[in-house]
Amino acid sequence: MTRLILAVVCLLPAAFGLNPQRRMSQYAHRQWSQAEGLPQDTIRALAQSRDGYLWIGTEEGLARFDGIEFTVYTRDAGQLPNNLVTALWASRDGSVWIGTAGGLARYHAGRFTLFGAKEGVPSAFITSIHEDSRGTIWVAAGLSLCRYRDGKFTNFGQEHGLPAQGVRAAIVDASGRVWVAGFGSIGYFENDRFHETNEGGSLSGGITLCLALDSAGQLMAGGTNGMLLNEGGRRRLLTTADGLPATFVRALVHDRDGSVWIGTNSGLCRRANGRTDSVSEAVFRAGEWVWCLYEDRDGNLWVGTNSGLHLFRDQSFAVFGKNEGLPSDQPTAVMQSRDGAIWVGFHDGGAGRLAESRYTPVQGLPSNEVFCLRESGDGEVLVGTRAGLTRISGGRVSGTYEPSDTVGRHNVFDAIEVAPGTLWLGTNGGVLELSDGKASNAIAGGPLLNDAVVALLAARDGSRWAGTFGSGLWRWRNGRAELITVEQGLSSNQIRSLAEDDDGTLWIGTAGGGLAFFRENRFWRCSAVNGLPSDNVAHVTDDGSGWLWLATTRGLARVEKAKVKELVHNPAARLPVVVFGISEGLKSMNCAPGWPASSGGGRSRDGRLWFPTVAGLAAVRPERIHTEAPPPPAQVVEVRVDGVDVVPTAFAILPPNSHRVEFRYAAVRLAAPESVRYRYKLEGLDAQWIEAGSRRVANYNTLPSGSYRFVVRASDSRGALFGETASFAFRRTPHLWETAWFRWSLAAFAALLVWLISRWRILQERHRFSLVLAERARLAREIHDTLAQGYVGISSQLEAVSMLLPEDPSQAAQYLNLAQKMAQHSLTEARRSVMDLRDQALEGQTLAQAMAQTSRMMTAGRGLSATVQAAPDLPLVSKETEQQLLRIAQEALNNALKHSEATHATIALQREGNALKLRITDDGSGFDANNAFLSAGGHFGLLGMQERAQRAGGTLRLETAPGAGTTIEVTVPLT
Repeated sequence: MTRLILAVVCLLPAAFGLNPQRRMSQYAHRQWSQAEGLPQDTIRALAQSRDGYLWIGTEEGLARFDGIEFTVYTRDAGQLPNNLVTALWASRDGSVWIGTAGGLARYHAGRFTLFGAKEGVPSAFITSIHEDSRGTIWVAAGLSLCRYRDGKFTNFGQEHGLPAQGVRAAIVDASGRVWVAGFGSIGYFENDRFHETNEGGSLSGGITLCLALDSAGQLMAGGTNGMLLNEGGRRRLLTTADGLPATFVRALVHDRDGSVWIGTNSGLCRRANGRTDSVSEAVFRAGEWVWCLYEDRDGNLWVGTNSGLHLFRDQSFAVFGKNEGLPSDQPTAVMQSRDGAIWVGFHDGGAGRLAESRYTPVQGLPSNEVFCLRESGDGEVLVGTRAGLTRISGGRVSGTYEPSDTVGRHNVFDAIEVAPGTLWLGTNGGVLELSDGKASNAIAGGPLLNDAVVALLAARDGSRWAGTFGSGLWRWRNGRAELITVEQGLSSNQIRSLAEDDDGTLWIGTAGGGLAFFRENRFWRCSAVNGLPSDNVAHVTDDGSGWLWLATTRGLARVEKAKVKELVHNPAARLPVVVFGISEGLKSMNCAPGWPASSGGGRSRDGRLWFPTVAGLAAVRPERIHTEAPPPPAQVVEVRVDGVDVVPTAFAILPPNSHRVEFRYAAVRLAAPESVRYRYKLEGLDAQWIEAGSRRVANYNTLPSGSYRFVVRASDSRGALFGETASFAFRRTPHLWETAWFRWSLAAFAALLVWLISRWRILQERHRFSLVLAERARLAREIHDTLAQGYVGISSQLEAVSMLLPEDPSQAAQYLNLAQKMAQHSLTEARRSVMDLRDQALEGQTLAQAMAQTSRMMTAGRGLSATVQAAPDLPLVSKETEQQLLRIAQEALNNALKHSEATHATIALQREGNALKLRITDDGSGFDANNAFLSAGGHFGLLGMQERAQRAGGTLRLETAPGAGTTIEVTVPLT
């Protein structure tokens, strides 16, 4: 038999702090080191400030901890006089005093103040800080006791009667005495003078390193020779002979439940009820130095060691495993027999009986893998194992039965008594009925694991239910069995547990379908959609107080039974489900071990609930669920605008170019920060609260100008709010274009712009009309100056012809020839007048592109190929100049087509100095250049080109000779 601490008091949650009746292994334990954000692993000092933060002194700086994140402060940032932090004290005014190896510092309202020799602080290691009832700060600093009062430091040393040769510890008792200790005896300071005492007793001869007060106000001391305390009405010195891990004691705490916690050079121990218990080496490595101890306001114990920061906390659930005397950490079934004993079955440790704080294993089981524990009407314990059914009577095996199927499986997953002497067994082959040693098949199974029956229930109405591993739920009544599946409304075919309510409601735990229930002759469902942590429910337990407890793969869920039944009227309703996990004491969130295990957990007659988990057997009293005191309300701890810190306690005015605003907030719950939930909104932007869950940061990008107020609230996982909202108000100033006067000005400017555009269009139309009139006038002038004059000349020549023809026909022929040439010239001038209109080829194109397009159109199918060559750096010229140059090129090509019999022509555009040069060359027959530009020569086209060059402000040069082709070069100066 194995001794097991299992007294009722062991399951009571601590009223205030760490329950002294629990084993050290039953406390929840966590550890943090540099890997989690500490500046260094050696923790020398601890304190909790009024706002809930834990302050941690290390050998490489100071850290502030909110349960999740560490904020680090160092000397390099100007926040500390030295990075070796040796003492901490959180004063009642909200300040944190920091003692270091090189001076003193105070943190208050977000700012650090350093004190050194200039301010009167001794240049020595500061090893202890304490505060009296009047707010005076007392500092142990080397050879002096230093007092800070009314903004002034005063030092008291051996010249003032200090009994110790060097002060290592100081503490203030309820009467206002300041106790001091170090090298030598222990004394106290009162009425501005020291008094020597014999309190040190047997500690003398060594160094006293720490002082503490017990619940009666009596002084406790620890040092190099052990630990001194009052116990049993007398003064005692505790050493390794009394169970201390080491005689060298560095830290002491007397907690609110009366236990004394002792930190030594070889680990941590607890002194309670005259007994010393040490923390196992599984938590602290051998030889671990404990530098400091601190009990926070929730009763949790914080321990600073060489390997980091440790937390020990009490919880609602007590978990039992190998450390508490059980054979395994993997229970699968638990039940209370009628004699009051608690029976436990294990995945790998057989089964046994808990009674009178002792665990007694059952000997002779055919298998150590237990699936179920039941009790028959005559008090026999029925144990279903992988190797069959075992009956236990009087603590001994009284019989076994080994079922078998075609593939040799002998599993008994569940067993119930359906009539006196008659059992139903859930097996791989279905349901076997065992009566008087004879077995018959009550419900047929199949060869697959899904067909195995893993849960059985005999209902009050005489029907029987059998749940399979994956094929649905059997209902047996009046000798007939009916298989119910998802097609008939069942939430899942994978059944894991069955339970019946007082009113006949059937509760069904399923894998993948949540909690199903059969009510009013219909199946209903409660799942993750309704608030369950998981759709995998391994067991259902009724605590007798109106609550259902569900063992799931994601923790234990508690839900009000009446609320679940209301899903009949509103299947999509969200239920208030409470989930218990690591924070409440479970060693694992998986509370569905060893599937297919059917009997699972249960309720004992004293009201305790028992749950197998994958990391031990958990037990709890529902009426005494441990609830922590709520943490301080949420606070806005950091505001950053575009990566720059903004003081979160004052109204802020943000510049117009502010883009990203980040808010960090927290409600400090040191031991269980994961249980805190947040909601926030930005007043002025958000209409509704935003549920942030456990997320502690909110970001807003590109806010419009205006006034805003960020508010945040915190609640626990059950929805209870903590205090008032925290807020941060600010205003984002507008850009110039966001101001009202700018918008009015912009509107006025827009109106003016509309008027100006309208006016411009009217003027443009007028200008176009004037251009039309001007063109008409030009055409009239052209007709008068050219065509009309030409027609008059032609008429005169024809009159001369008519007069001379009878008398001198040869002279008349000359006048007639001249009239013909004048008619041709007039036709050319008419064409030129028309061509002076803007050519469409120039619309949307450059001059070179227009020449290329025109040349292609003119030479198509004519036996003349034309090439346009344009330099890439052609300057821009006026539209009028482009028009004249294009017409010159057209006329030159036209002449080549009509007169020169050319096969190739080249049009070249290039810049030469400050001029634009157009050169048209063909390989035609050429002609005599003499008198080429005289009207008498009949070359009216050349005359027109020369006039166009002159209109563009340029000159035209002609190179030609008979049989040598023709080159026309136009040079237009650039202005």
